[in-house]
Amino acid sequence: MSLSWKPSNPRKLTWEELDTFLQTVFSTGNGGEISIVPSSYVMSKSEIISELAKNGYDVTDCGDYLTVR
Repeated sequence: MSLSWKPSNPRKLTWEELDTFLQTVFSTGNGGEISIVPSSYVMSKSEIISELAKNGYDVTDCGDYLTVR
């Protein structure tokens, strides 16, 4: 067995992956607050904030990350 080469540019996450993450965390009843790093996603920070707010999430912009409730 051998390892694959280290990726030079990590793959950015999509809307679908963000939605799956949010649904998983908040549907368990254990997730009161999570952090999201917008630079990990293909969407811009403003797009993410807008879509979260539009769908009932409380979002705080903390600079390099977002706090979502």
